[in-house]
Amino acid sequence: MTEDISSSSQDFVDPVANGAATANGTIDDIAQKLHDAVDRIALQAHKAERRLNSASGDVGSLFGKTRDAAAAKTNDLSSGLRDYVQEHPVASLGIAFGAGLLVAALLRRNP
Repeated sequence: MTEDISSSSQDFVDPVANGAATANGTIDDIAQKLHDAVDRIALQAHKAERRLNSASGDVGSLFGKTRDAAAAKTNDLSSGLRDYVQEHPVASLGIAFGAGLLVAALLRRNP
């Protein structure tokens, strides 16, 4: 009878031990696959970060060039206007007066 119990308990323990080993192997496989997926995502995120940094540098450079060009154009226009006013003071006064009348007329109109 003791042999039957020993044999029965051994028959019960072997499948449980095999099942536990299989479960551990499956868990290890899942953990490895998840680890690999996280590594791939991290690599893609790093690549995206590098592209964004490069693009932001390009945009910053383009903005700086555009700003410099606009400042140069503003200086040219200002210089040209100053020269015109110095060469034609009466005409400049007439133009300023006419522009003032036009702005006043437009502001007085009620919609």
